[in-house]
This record gives sequence, C-alpha cells and structure tokens, in this order.
Amino acid sequence: MGRAAGLPGTIRELAHYLASIQDRLDAPTPMDEVDPGDFDLVFYPGGHGPMEDLSRDAVSGALLTNRLASGRPLALLCHGPAAMLAAKNIDGTWPFAGYRITALSNAEEKLNSFGRKAPWFLEDRLRESGADYAKGMIPLLPHINLYIGQNPASSRQLANRLPADLTPRLITEHRAGPAVRRWTEVDDPSPAPGVVICRRTLVQQHPTGQRLLVTILQGGP
Repeated sequence: MGRAAGLPGTIRELAHYLASIQDRLDAPTPMDEVDPGDFDLVFYPGGHGPMEDLSRDAVSGALLTNRLASGRPLALLCHGPAAMLAAKNIDGTWPFAGYRITALSNAEEKLNSFGRKAPWFLEDRLRESGADYAKGMIPLLPHINLYIGQNPASSRQLANRLPADLTPRLITEHRAGPAVRRWTEVDDPSPAPGVVICRRTLVQQHPTGQRLLVTILQGGP
C-alpha cells in the first residue's frame, strides 16, 4: 500500500488485517456462484481493476442490473462505477441512464501515472452511456438504494453513511417477517481499527430452528 492509503500507523493496521484474512483473499468465490440476495449490501471498491475487466463482464453487469431493480442497497466507490458500464436491461437499455452518478473525474485521473496510460476515462464513458455525471471536492451521491463516492477521500463518508442508513432498514426488514421468534444480541469484536467493522450481530430465531445473522455495521475510528 502506498502513501495514499493513510498514515503509517493506519497502513500497518490495515496490512495486519489483510494478512489475517489472506486465506479468504487467496480463494475468492467466483461471482457467478454468489447470490447477491444473501447480502444486505453489495459494494464495489475502486482501483483500476473495474476498468480493466468488470466494465465488460456480463456476470457482474447482470448482478448490478438485478440489484438496482431489487431496491436493496448497492454502493460503489472511485473507479468502482466502471462496473456499471456492463449492466444492461432486457431491452438493451442501460439501467443507470438518467441517474445522477459520480466517479473519479477526468481531472483526477490525469493526476496519477496509471491514469495517464488509460485508453479511456471513466467520467467520459459514464456521460456517453447516459449518466448525469457530477463531481465535487468529496462528493457522495446517495439515491434510494444507490450510493456512490467519487474518490478515495469519499470513502470515510461512505463508510459512515452506509451503516447509518442500513441499520434501521435491516432491523425493520428482518423484524417484519412473521416467523421471527426472538432477537439476541451478540458481541462481535472489531477486526481492525480504521475500517468498516461489525459492532454487533442480531441472531434471528425461526420456528424451523434456522438462525439468521443480521450484521449491524459501524465505521471504525
């Protein structure tokens, strides 16, 4: 991780956390085996990876199309919105057309060495696809179920906003089911400071004996 990742202490903490989950990072689940309905939030991080492959990946595009239509939370950051370019409705239209969308701007892209080598810029592609592109110093554009941060500096806002919006929604959604018997609060320690962490988990007991875990998230210090 470079200097852009934060202060030296923060970088060490994040490096330690990443090392602790290295086994999971080394064996990721293929996207076509993932059911996004199993997750309370779908989040696409930034980096140039989404521009290289997810921008034209049909599986990812279908996932984003269905998630947007479901009305359930979807969040993207920095270069992450490049993955939206692969989304497509059944009639061939772009599901994000007309949405007010942000992402790393052309001006920001030109400031880094990788960006100067890029064959295309994300801001241009989003505009060409029909997005109502917007940018600012540290913009975060929340829609009903779509949250987008423009750049790395937007990540803290995004990390704080998502738990604030999702927590009451998750409790409401899961309590609404007629099969709910009781709620038990279980402590869940922070995996690493400075990252989005799980503060507590609610265990939902159904008559069938099935236990459903509902994670309540809170931004780290």
